Amino acid sequence: MKWAIGAAVCAWGLAACVPAYGSGTGSAMPSTDVITGSLFVANKRGNSLSLIDLATGEETNRVDSCANPHELATSPDGQHVALACYGGTTVDIFRTGDLSKVKSIELGANARPHGIVWQQDEAIGRDTIFVTAEGRQSAFAIDYPLAPQPDITEISTSQRGSHMIAVSPDGSFAWTMNLGSGTVTLLDTGDARAVRSQEIGIEPEGDFNCAGRLDPLGFGTWFRQSVRARSNDARNS
Repeated sequence: MKWAIGAAVCAWGLAACVPAYGSGTGSAMPSTDVITGSLFVANKRGNSLSLIDLATGEETNRVDSCANPHELATSPDGQHVALACYGGTTVDIFRTGDLSKVKSIELGANARPHGIVWQQDEAIGRDTIFVTAEGRQSAFAIDYPLAPQPDITEISTSQRGSHMIAVSPDGSFAWTMNLGSGTVTLLDTGDARAVRSQEIGIEPEGDFNCAGRLDPLGFGTWFRQSVRARSNDARNS
């Protein structure tokens, strides 16, 4: 199993979220039969990408990346990891095995890509990377990202600071959290258009939960349960 985590969390998460083990704790180190797999870490300030062996807790590889990578996503088959290069204008793709760089996908001037999701439409065998572009007030759908010429579609949110993104299981709809505007925007990825934006609070940048059935044309219960904002005055439709 492959695990991916952004540096904004991982910079402290490895120390804060793992319980201390040793004399007087009453706990034993978990068995390596339980903890397996790999952890990929985008080091924002270090401009690098790290690979950590979860069985040992050791960093086994680190390579230079783009400037200020904020978020990352692994491919559905676990063979690649994509970095959103917040300090630049690209999505950079690396092999998970040795962290060798495969390619950079250019998104255009002032893109500042941030939130990123990589999923597959199994029915037609198409991989798609969805990524926000804060500096362009938009999001991108990158079909066949590993192809020599990916199919790239930009969808305007017309909202300031489009930060994080969630995507419906079938890829038909996406939602962006817009820090500057204090809104959530629903995107129709098929028609490449913003359906509506909803005010929700000051600087929303919360996590999304796409499990279960989603109502693409409304914000309702799903948003009441899933959106977290920095302020205490978040409103729900």
